[in-house]
Amino acid sequence: MAPKTLGAVLSIVYLALAARSLGAAGFGVFALMFSFAQTVAAVVAFQTWQIMIRYGTAAAAEQDRTALARLLALCIMLDLAAAGIGIGLAIGAMQIFGPRIGFSATDFAPILWATALLLLSSRATTYGLLRLLEEFRLVALMETLVPIMRFLGVLPLFIWGGEPFDFLLVWVVSEVVPGALLWYFAFRKLGVGPTQLPWRPVRGLWAKHPDLLRFSGWSSVNSTLKFSTQQFVVLIVGAVSGPAVAGNFRLGHQLGQVLARISDAVSIAFFMEFAQTAHRDAGQSTRLARSTALTAFISALVLALIMLLAGKPLIEFVFGAEFLPALPFIWLLGGAAIVQVGAMTLEPILMTRGHAGRVLLANATGVIVMIIVIAFGAKAYGAMAIAAAVLASASVNAMAMAVAYWTGKAAPSDVD
Repeated sequence: MAPKTLGAVLSIVYLALAARSLGAAGFGVFALMFSFAQTVAAVVAFQTWQIMIRYGTAAAAEQDRTALARLLALCIMLDLAAAGIGIGLAIGAMQIFGPRIGFSATDFAPILWATALLLLSSRATTYGLLRLLEEFRLVALMETLVPIMRFLGVLPLFIWGGEPFDFLLVWVVSEVVPGALLWYFAFRKLGVGPTQLPWRPVRGLWAKHPDLLRFSGWSSVNSTLKFSTQQFVVLIVGAVSGPAVAGNFRLGHQLGQVLARISDAVSIAFFMEFAQTAHRDAGQSTRLARSTALTAFISALVLALIMLLAGKPLIEFVFGAEFLPALPFIWLLGGAAIVQVGAMTLEPILMTRGHAGRVLLANATGVIVMIIVIAFGAKAYGAMAIAAAVLASASVNAMAMAVAYWTGKAAPSDVD
């Protein structure tokens, strides 16, 4: 939780510096650029950290480094395939949708380069492997490096001035450097190099784990629905209402996610711990799920009070009166983040039990609700309808996850 807490505090600082430096319109342009890159990365990304933990927990417990190396090789192949597909998708999407979002011809190349680097710097596989090797401190340090680099990069731009592209470069570099360091440490801790990985025997994994292909497919589609829509809505706001409103929307989303960011650490750690306890003791895993769910519920209540009481003073003092129009977005998008915090244990439990299909159904239901609300409300109410759609989607998704949890207790795994 330490790096997530530090990241949450620093993110408020560097977002304030970026917003005050660029102004509402400039911050909106930067937000649209980075959201485009994040949307493409989310669409094609495999959640390889889930694959590593689900199929590597037993190997790690038995200290079978060969099995872990084989699984690592498979995840690297998936990451490279996702990067290749993503670069092609970005080129096509930029040509088709770029002008509608507001990108000019001179914007294309820098944004495409940023997207490619973001795709190639994925940290999912290394996160999974290092957690299996119980290198939690190392992962925490690398997570802390991201907000620190953003803060140090934004500070001179705030003092001497900078353009949206300069801030985009800072954001991308802050992803690339920790990603490269994590790959270095992952190979070092595993005791093998890239050329020493068992690439050919990877095909044997399909025989050993016949459900692996289906699980990886489910997790990929789940991540696409869950994460791409979070960024894609910013692009929709930019196309509907322009860069300035998109900047306010992005700011509201980011501040909402600041409150939920600490829960991300709990959720990921819970996935790892639940997988291990479920492997050893079903009763212990049930007690762990209940205590974590209670903590999540209390956290959600605290975050709701902070959101209601501190929203307006925070915006005016930290970001300036120019960004007060972002306040309604903070309430709606922060509400969505609070719902996510309250339901954060459900998805890891379902994924660990092999109910990836139920998670997909819940995420798809939330996305369908979002599309319906946007389709009927965006024309009349603009960005506010889109923010309300995000809140409605998160609420329906959480309810669907809860139903999937209670009905799936005695049900067979989706991947059996």
